[in-house]
This record gives sequence, structure tokens and C-alpha cells, in this order.
Amino acid sequence: MTILRAAGWEVGSLDGIDWVTLGGGVGNGTVIATGTPHTGSYSLRLYSGQFIAARYYRYAYIAFAAQSEVYVSFWIHPSTCYNKNQLGKILLGAAITLDLEYTHWDLHGPAGTTVGTRTISSGWHHIQIHLIKHATDGVFTTYINGIQDIHFTGNTGAGTVNYLGLFCDSGGNKQHSYLYLDDMVIQTESLPGDVRIERLLPDGDDAVQFTRSAGGDNYALVDEVPYSDADYVYTETNGHKDLYTLGDFDTTDKTPLFVVQWCRAKKDVGDAHQVKLVLDDGTETVGDAEDLDTSYTSLQRIHETKPSGGVWTDAALDALKTGQEAVIV
Repeated sequence: MTILRAAGWEVGSLDGIDWVTLGGGVGNGTVIATGTPHTGSYSLRLYSGQFIAARYYRYAYIAFAAQSEVYVSFWIHPSTCYNKNQLGKILLGAAITLDLEYTHWDLHGPAGTTVGTRTISSGWHHIQIHLIKHATDGVFTTYINGIQDIHFTGNTGAGTVNYLGLFCDSGGNKQHSYLYLDDMVIQTESLPGDVRIERLLPDGDDAVQFTRSAGGDNYALVDEVPYSDADYVYTETNGHKDLYTLGDFDTTDKTPLFVVQWCRAKKDVGDAHQVKLVLDDGTETVGDAEDLDTSYTSLQRIHETKPSGGVWTDAALDALKTGQEAVIV
């Protein structure tokens, strides 16, 4: 199994996340928002609202490495879109569209329309999708709150799929709607199940070599949610590394599956400086060198196993340290 994307949006901002593309509409917005999270403090919110008669969509495309078969899990919260039956759309590539209707969800694909039967309402719903792309032997199956709904076999389009798209429909006639997404996992080989993504923040310095822009502790300059670029740590020395301790994770009635590590970084010169993400549970793992721009980029590394090997445990999470290593050329 390979996890292609995972997000609970607990970083609190979309700024610098280059695998999320936004667009559509006029005077609309797609943001990481508080107020209606499924887990934690944040969810991804699409808002499409107009005070004119025109109809608009607001969309977010979530990119991942191209696959001929993919499994998707997320929690979604559609809101009422006045005077319209359609609450929004979910896309898996250009050939597959899932319309969110008041009374059911409809699959629109190369072979036509397949109508689902599960009743949909506003509020949070757990959605899983299995897609095999193929011109004759394709598969598209949806599960809503653990119950299979649409199961289509046949032409789902040849080739591969490389994005999950979400559309929020304003409906026109001075209408508006909201669509919330949370606890998203996109992976290969099997359905992810009901995954919840929780946040752990740096709470202390373990071993630090970066210089502080201000203050007395390095971790306190990188622990803000949402991000603050007003303070930071920096270095001009190749190989300098910071490691920060993390708050404990409560595993009561939970099974830890993976860790999503984040680092927000930039360079201030045109040289080819890079950064490596470092994770340590007593054994250290160092990621590949990541290219940096002169504006901030939010980097993500997904760990399906603990650095010391094997499945994640409460003890490994409690011992976990996160950080970064500079590559200065």
C-alpha cells in the first residue's frame, strides 16, 4: 500500500501547498476554516455565493501521482444550496463525475449515468471510493457511511487518474452553498476505512542548530497554527539540523496508522538550497532533499511505518521528534 495524499487540514492554511489548486467563481472562497471541522480544529471549506443571477462553481483540485487504480476516503459536509437539487460535485480525473444530489448521488462517466440509492442530507458523511480506470473492465464503487451505494463495472475511461476534484455549486439566482472536506486519504491497494487525522505540535527543543529570529526556544518559532512567518529559525550552514519534541498522542480507542509530517520553508537567495525532513522515534529517518523557492512552500512527508520499523504504536508516537536538516550549496 502507498498513501498518495493525506490531509486533515490541521496546518490551518492552504498557503504554500502546491498540490492543491483552487479556482472558479467571483467573490467566492476556498479556505481551511474553523467552525465546522469533522476532526480537530480545521476542515477544507468551499464556499460559492453570488448576489447576481449567474451560476458559479468553486473548485479545489487535489493532485496525486497518476494511478490506474485508486482508493479514496474522506468525510464531507454538504450544505443546502437553495432552489437547487445539486449540492456539489466530486471528480476523479476528467472522465468520472459524482453529483451530490439531495436524494441520491449520481455517477456520470464514459458509459453514461448510474444513479445511487443512498439518501443524502447535510451534515457529515463518510465517503469511500474505489476506481479502476479501464475502457472495458473498469470499476467505480462508492460507500456512504459504510454502506455500498453505486457499483459500476464497464467503461470508466482508459488511462490514469491524478486528481480528486471538489466543486461547490452556487446555483445562481442569488444563491449560495458550502461544502466541507476533512480527514482525507488517497491511497493504493485497499480502502482506507474511517480515518481521523489529529494534530501533534512541537512542544520543546531536543537538539537544535538553527538560529532563532527571536525568542528563547527554536520550537516556539515553528509551532504556530495557522502558520506565522513573522518568526522562524534559519541557517547558512550545510547539515545544520533541528529536532523538536512533540506532545503526547492519546491512543484510547484509536489505532495509529501513519504520520503526516509538515515543514514550511523557503530560501532567501537564488542558490539551489534544499531542506530534508527528519523524523526520529529513537531511530532517525531523513527524507529526500526538497527543492525550495524564495517564497514559502509547505512540504509534506507521509510515514506509513515508524522510523525504527514496523507499525505505529503509542510508544513510538510518544517518543517522536520532528525537524529539518539544511542542504546549503
